[in-house]
Amino acid sequence: MFNLKNNMLTGRIDGQIDLSGTMENPAAQLKATIQDGAIKEYPIQGVQMDLSLSDRVLAINEFRGMQGTGLFAVQGTVNLDGNIDARVSAKDIPAGMLTKSAGLEQDVKGTVSVEAQLGGTVNNPAADVSLDVRGGGIGTSTFDSLTGLLNLKDGIIQVNQVIVQKQVDKEIYKARMYGTVPLPALRAGEGDTLDDYEQFNLKVSLDDADLNILPILSKQVEWAVGQTDGNLTITGTVAHPLVQGELSLPQGALKLKSLK
Repeated sequence: MFNLKNNMLTGRIDGQIDLSGTMENPAAQLKATIQDGAIKEYPIQGVQMDLSLSDRVLAINEFRGMQGTGLFAVQGTVNLDGNIDARVSAKDIPAGMLTKSAGLEQDVKGTVSVEAQLGGTVNNPAADVSLDVRGGGIGTSTFDSLTGLLNLKDGIIQVNQVIVQKQVDKEIYKARMYGTVPLPALRAGEGDTLDDYEQFNLKVSLDDADLNILPILSKQVEWAVGQTDGNLTITGTVAHPLVQGELSLPQGALKLKSLK
């Protein structure tokens, strides 16, 4: 209706919009429901919306719904010329729904619960995020659980702590990660060249870990198994990661994609 591009939210909406104000400073009140829709390709149900716009401040009084047995909700305010003060909550929803909503197309598995407090401004958002992923994975690499604490400020994601855990037979393997992820490193393509400060700077501890993590770190590895010890540093971008460090492997195996 308003020539706004939307490739994220689809479905049928029932409700009412009240418009007022002026062309230069419009005001609106939206109260609506979406019984059946989708965020990207993930079906959503029972969405309740209560939004208002006044003096260029968007108030999200209520935005909540279900994805299967999972729940999600957003509440807060966004000043289109200034500050953001909002909270995002989700419980037991597909991890791929979050990553694809953020514009990342990697094959991500698992269910995620997340709490995020959003701040900063529209042009320079900030966030404090805690997340818990169960039965997750990226591509062919899988894990039992992932917990993390992250902050976004000035275009840089500070990874305070991420712990990945997997049980194989009776052994529990863990990998720990911390460091920084600049947003340009997530958006860069294969041929893009970034300055050092725009690239990953992540430290990974592989003590008590498993080689199963390698397909996450390198697109050249199809699968890998075996207990590891060591430390790695990840730089580069999501399209072209660079891995350096030391790794010891008593016994294991891996398959490179380039080998038929």
